[in-house]
Amino acid sequence: MLGACLQAAVFYRYADSNPVRELPPAQRPRPERKEAAYFENAELPRLFGHFQEELHRTLCLVALKTGMRQGELLALRWGDVDLEQAVVRVRSSYTGGTLGTPKNRERRDVDLFSDVVELLAGGRRVERGGSIDDLVFPGDNGSGFLSPTVLLPRHLYPAMAAAEIRRVGPTQEKRTFHSFRHTFAKRALESGAQITWLSRHLGHSSLKVTTDIYGHWERAERKLQAAKMEGAFPV
Repeated sequence: MLGACLQAAVFYRYADSNPVRELPPAQRPRPERKEAAYFENAELPRLFGHFQEELHRTLCLVALKTGMRQGELLALRWGDVDLEQAVVRVRSSYTGGTLGTPKNRERRDVDLFSDVVELLAGGRRVERGGSIDDLVFPGDNGSGFLSPTVLLPRHLYPAMAAAEIRRVGPTQEKRTFHSFRHTFAKRALESGAQITWLSRHLGHSSLKVTTDIYGHWERAERKLQAAKMEGAFPV
């Protein structure tokens, strides 16, 4: 506002110059990124032993073992699942009550672990007369989209409470459905996965996004790997 006023003064010859234009551009402070809330390994068996309905247990287990976003899973149809090739084709997302493309418009293929293939095969309704257009995880009435506002308070949070798992995790952040995705990323990096692979697998818009969120876990793993070199040299 001040710069505009001074520039007007220069235009109408009330001033010779606009000193504001000589100032360096203002640097906005970057908000501190919160550390991702994840589940501890010891908590997972307890959590998955307390879901009341198999559909919601399977949904959360697939989220944990694929790292897929909630909206991508809610929009998943059997036609997107290739059990023979052990791959899920992420082509759409159900978010905010609207069906659209995945975040960042990043359509991608997600490779499945063998136990996830078995898990999905056990619930595949296509083999029982269903359609490839049927949702893998339909709403509570068996049709339509499962609402995230129903999933959390009615299914995930009660299971966490029954398993005596705190809503606030080790990072002092509240755990949500997205915590399954964070847990997948943490376990992947701890298992030696390359962060470039993780970035593509998660459908991030850039490697920087992945590094900003999960880079500290990768650095911690690198330190552990470097520590294994202690005493490796005879001199």
